[in-house]
Amino acid sequence: MSDNALPADLETPRADAKPAAPPPRRPADASAPRVYPASFAQQRIWILAQMDRAADAYGITRALRLRGPLDDAAVRAALEGIARRHDSLRTRFAEADGELTQIVEPAIALPLEPVDLRDAAEPEAACRALLETAARRPFDLGRAPLWRVQLCRLAEADWVLALHIHHSVADGWSLELIQQELALRYRAHLDGREPDLPDLSASYGAHAAGQRRPEALAATDAARDYWRKVLTPLP
Repeated sequence: MSDNALPADLETPRADAKPAAPPPRRPADASAPRVYPASFAQQRIWILAQMDRAADAYGITRALRLRGPLDDAAVRAALEGIARRHDSLRTRFAEADGELTQIVEPAIALPLEPVDLRDAAEPEAACRALLETAARRPFDLGRAPLWRVQLCRLAEADWVLALHIHHSVADGWSLELIQQELALRYRAHLDGREPDLPDLSASYGAHAAGQRRPEALAATDAARDYWRKVLTPLP
């Protein structure tokens, strides 16, 4: 998962954005949460979520049908590794003094929900109903993690793995990367080795903090002024 998870076209500052922000608060204790400003996209999603807390419009779901032998312990280990590697998967949000922050927890309880449907009268229908219900279940943006996984076993060698994640910490492209990393980590765990993954160059929290730098805000202002001039003559 890229920690620059949100689409670039969403990364437009609010009109009332402050011209600068303090640097991210990094605790001396590595086991303590890290605090960053929320990105402009996250601010908008937060506001909309507060307007309708029951809405499921900002949840993203991907389900994979897996046929063949599956080591569920390796799946768990792979998901734990992904959560450790990506700040966004350990992020929650909090508001203080009118400012929204994203808080990266040092660790989370893995949100994996294994479900054995082998004895169900119609396993596929039961799985579909379970996943539809899970997709409609809202997330509490003040509690991490903002994602969950169902691992449904339909038969001895027939599984469905479904990932549900909030758009404030991921997008559709992120799900592609999570799927790829899950496969790499799963295979590496079975082989008894560490997965071959590149180092992450930056975190999404650092990206959000960078949006408040004066040069970034100046570039945004210039772009806004340009498009106002271009679009103003239009009827």
